[in-house]
Amino acid sequence: LLTEMDGFDTDPTLPVVVLAATNRPEVLDDALLRPGRFDRTVSVPVPDRAGREAILQLYLDRVECAESVCPTVTAGATVGFTGAELANVVNEATLLAARRKLAAIGPDELADAAEKLVAGAPRKSRRVLKEELRIVAVHECGHALLGALCPSGNVVKKVSVVPRVNGALGYTLRTPEEDRALAREDEMRGMLATLLAGQAAERVVLGAATSGASDDLQKATALAENMVGVYGLADGVGPRAIFPPAPTGQGRTPGISSLLWNARSIAELTIRENRTLLGEMVEDLLQQETLQGEALSTYLANAHQPSELVQWLDGKSQGVKIDTTTEYSSRARPDLLESGNGSV
Repeated sequence: LLTEMDGFDTDPTLPVVVLAATNRPEVLDDALLRPGRFDRTVSVPVPDRAGREAILQLYLDRVECAESVCPTVTAGATVGFTGAELANVVNEATLLAARRKLAAIGPDELADAAEKLVAGAPRKSRRVLKEELRIVAVHECGHALLGALCPSGNVVKKVSVVPRVNGALGYTLRTPEEDRALAREDEMRGMLATLLAGQAAERVVLGAATSGASDDLQKATALAENMVGVYGLADGVGPRAIFPPAPTGQGRTPGISSLLWNARSIAELTIRENRTLLGEMVEDLLQQETLQGEALSTYLANAHQPSELVQWLDGKSQGVKIDTTTEYSSRARPDLLESGNGSV
């Protein structure tokens, strides 16, 4: 192939044009990319809303669909999906329709298919201890509560305690309202508080945290490191970039720990302010296994946003002092660290 591309065959009647595609351009050998070979690059970004709608329409035209199916709605709920993932959504919806003995794909099948790609397939055969199921419900309701009160550009659509095949015991589904390229500081602070709200709810309601927040902590730490070391949003560091931020331990970049501590503290305060509402959500979730639609919207609409949360989101307050002497659960099992209670 390289010989042909090097131009040894000079016959102008036998031109050779080679097209190639990859999702990993960084691993290509330089010999492939030098002039005369693959020296023209066309980057294909993730499709925007109009692109997703067109791709979905392309694949939906090949299958039987109900008249109520609207590609525009599905395109709005699949922000960040690639073309291949959108094709997979339609394939999964087709399989779901067949399992449900339907003659055509409906809106529910498309929504469930998109959710499956985001959260994983449900694993209803898994039996969860009653005590652990309550912990999961508290954890996920904490995520949903802060997700509704904090600006983030995402809308809380669903809370579930149905285990998934990826190991999660529950999850909170939040979907972006629109395609965006930038995030404001208050939105990133809101993301931090929302990520840590699951653990905060465990501490407030149950008196101790569990191992279920491992994935949340990883995401929150990564976001805090970017806020401090990349975006220059820490008072102790100032408007400068640190590449890369100092690792955990000695020499750690100042500001990261305080951001995380304050985010969890403000999440705990907010949950204490909404303790009764959270309890009602947890009991309803344990009975129904899933909260969504009008039932979920009603709960979240009644949530109270304390003034301390507003001040912290605006950067006018570094946080609130909350008792942090509560012990973590001594019963946390190391084998549960591979998967958290859920994800945001």
